[in-house]
Amino acid sequence: MSRAAAPIPGTGKCRITRTGTMINQLRLYTINPDLRDEFLARFEKHAARIMRDKYGFNILAMWLSGESARLRFIYLLSWTDKTVMNDSWAEFMADEEWRTIKKQFWETTPEPVLSIEDIVLEAAGFSSPL
Repeated sequence: MSRAAAPIPGTGKCRITRTGTMINQLRLYTINPDLRDEFLARFEKHAARIMRDKYGFNILAMWLSGESARLRFIYLLSWTDKTVMNDSWAEFMADEEWRTIKKQFWETTPEPVLSIEDIVLEAAGFSSPL
């Protein structure tokens, strides 16, 4: 995404505007608190690595939020546009290595992810860049 200066009539000042279609994606996973450590290990060692190294996911930050009743793992991604985002997710979900890892995980451990919320964020024109 790039920025451009647009004059504000009658002020002698310029407004900085964004050009391009950069978007962010907020992913919120509610996870089983009893499987917190197993989930975090799987995400760090496998999911994040495959996302970044094979499919170019730009993970900006990751957080944990909440207590045992509603433990969430949250991460923020940056994408050039929705098409790239959708194509990258489709490729990741079909990735044979990732599917094998999940299958092996399920052989010994229940699925730790209880639900996923996915929010696509498009910057307001007046928003500061991240």
